[in-house]
Amino acid sequence: MKTRQILRRGLGVAAAAAAMLAVVATPASAGENTGYSFASNGDGWAGFIADGDVFWVNDTYEDGDAVWVEISAYKAGWGWHFRTKKSYDNGKADTKSKFTPWNIPEGAMVFVRACGSVKDGSYSNDGDGYLGVVYDCGSTREGKA
Repeated sequence: MKTRQILRRGLGVAAAAAAMLAVVATPASAGENTGYSFASNGDGWAGFIADGDVFWVNDTYEDGDAVWVEISAYKAGWGWHFRTKKSYDNGKADTKSKFTPWNIPEGAMVFVRACGSVKDGSYSNDGDGYLGVVYDCGSTREGKA
């Protein structure tokens, strides 16, 4: 009988230790993908993938117009960061463009909005600190780095 009690206690202690390790090993903040923002005219989409902090923009309609993505990110102490980026394909259908504009801190809120119908050369900002494509833009989607 004594052996069974010792075995039960040992199993109980082992189960408690395993549960404690699972809690300690869990990350403090898990990222969340934004889902897709679709340009309102159907030209393409954009999104953020939390694993690797990667942004995607995809032109899905071959019409000579580029698809742009407006992105912004915020975290207290880091502040707001903005960027507008266009698909690399210049209006060729179904070409995805991947980029990582900043080293986004863990837990920062991330926002994306896809915009379509932008002729190559008609919108020149392709850098930090500015939003404002405003051509056939879809809804803004939110995620977390």
